[in-house]
Amino acid sequence: MALVFCSNCGNKISDKAPACPKCGAVNTMYTAQNLQTNVTVNVENTPIKAEPERKKKILKTAIAIVSVVLVLAGAITAGMIIIGKNPNVKKLEIESWDFHDEQDYYYGDGYFIGTITSDNKNPFIAVITKKSTDTEAESESEAETKTDTEANTKTNTDTDTDSSKERPKYETISYLPQYYAYMQGGKGTFKLSGDEEPNDYTIDSYLVGTPLDEKDFTSIKYDYTDYNDDFYPNQTIAYFDVQLSMKKPQNGMLFCSFHNNATNENLEMTCAAVVNGEVLVSTNRCVLPYKSRDPKAIVIQDMYFVPLTPIQESDYVADKYYFKRTDDGLHSCSWEWEMTLNTPINGFLIYSTTLTEGGKKEDINKEQFKVTPISNGKSHIIIFDWYDDENFENPQYTHRYYGYIEAKKSGNN
Repeated sequence: MALVFCSNCGNKISDKAPACPKCGAVNTMYTAQNLQTNVTVNVENTPIKAEPERKKKILKTAIAIVSVVLVLAGAITAGMIIIGKNPNVKKLEIESWDFHDEQDYYYGDGYFIGTITSDNKNPFIAVITKKSTDTEAESESEAETKTDTEANTKTNTDTDTDSSKERPKYETISYLPQYYAYMQGGKGTFKLSGDEEPNDYTIDSYLVGTPLDEKDFTSIKYDYTDYNDDFYPNQTIAYFDVQLSMKKPQNGMLFCSFHNNATNENLEMTCAAVVNGEVLVSTNRCVLPYKSRDPKAIVIQDMYFVPLTPIQESDYVADKYYFKRTDDGLHSCSWEWEMTLNTPINGFLIYSTTLTEGGKKEDINKEQFKVTPISNGKSHIIIFDWYDDENFENPQYTHRYYGYIEAKKSGNN
């Protein structure tokens, strides 16, 4: 028995079920399988008493019928897969907001639940962005440039780094995803802090790929980092990392949503870069019983994989990175550069950085995989780090670009 997606509502059903238990739609996989079986039985049990030449004709006709049925069944199966992986979304919108007046560690004294609806009932990822005018975005960009320029005149400006130069004025990035929602059966939800204004958010685009479950991975390991907090007595505020290894060495993005069994709370959906089937999903905050490390406290609710389009050096242009570090007591440093694709798309860039010299010695030659937005073909990349040693050497990095994921516009955008 195998699980397939209902062609009408997207619900998972058995390929042995004659109809979807949720919406009642006919299961085309079941129909195709029975049709194959019936034709095969009829051919085997047909009494053939005619002359040899007639027998041959009957046999050829039967074989032809079976072949056609198999081709049609394959087409139906392929059609279901294509529909499930590549939905064409004509309508995608935030239908309603529901305010919850209750205390939440991450979202404060209250939060909103936004309900998203779509005309397409197959699984996909809806991308929520924050509305902003071009004037506001440009003002923020100019302020950031001014701040960085002033910082460079007051801090370490070694001549063998780019920190002595004025920060380049990069193009304003307008495509900035804020939240994600897993859409299935034409509906999805996401959570918003009560301090924010719901009308500032909109559905900008969507991503298509494949729903996954635990059987698609060889291993799933949780690692918790926690600290005590007075906000919740006798409980622990925890961050957790999930290391997953896929059975297939694919590249792309993995979207995951989690459920906290200890508090019966749904956690926000997060995403991470997948390279060669390996992915680390990090820093989801949750509340757990004090010093509790029950492996079943946090469970994965939904997983959705979106494959990338690979790129070569001829497909993009990247600036030399701009390096800055500050000695204002924070001991922070950053690397910044811009990468431009030949194709002016909105979406996500999958890339990696590897420290080759300088910086923190424990990080030397460790490739770190990352995801950053692409806005009209441009990706403004910035990496922050911290240092404790005053002899911290200016680091040198190499970068590798694996590919991009294009965000699709719905029909109403």
